[in-house]
Amino acid sequence: MKRFKLSRPKDHRQSLVKNLATSLIVYERIQTTEAKAKSAQRYTEKLLQRVKNLDEVNGYRLALGSLHDQKAARKMIEVLKDRFAKTKGGATRIIKIGLRKGDKAPVVILEMTIKTEPKSIATPDKKSTKALNIKTVTKTSEKVKK
Repeated sequence: MKRFKLSRPKDHRQSLVKNLATSLIVYERIQTTEAKAKSAQRYTEKLLQRVKNLDEVNGYRLALGSLHDQKAARKMIEVLKDRFAKTKGGATRIIKIGLRKGDKAPVVILEMTIKTEPKSIATPDKKSTKALNIKTVTKTSEKVKK
């Protein structure tokens, strides 16, 4: 079985991979080095496959024990489990983006393959933004006068 040591002791390495997997689940896209991304990809894929095969309660307990964040465990059960229900693998992908400036380490983007649809953000009216700008200007001018 191939493992990346990542130049860290076992406990630190396990914590690092859990943190990367947690961030990947919460944000669905992270930027890191290639070796860390491969390790986190493997961990996340295996965890997702195990959670998909369990019911909601046991899957949540497994995810909660395998991740550092309750929010990430809940998202894995409520969102990702349904999104990747039909796939047998390939939930994440690695995109190479180049070398890091300082030490020339290969940097990649690790992301989920199936994305959520972005929510449309309603733009505020021009009148309301003008009112907000006037209020902020008057507040700052009052501070300057005092």
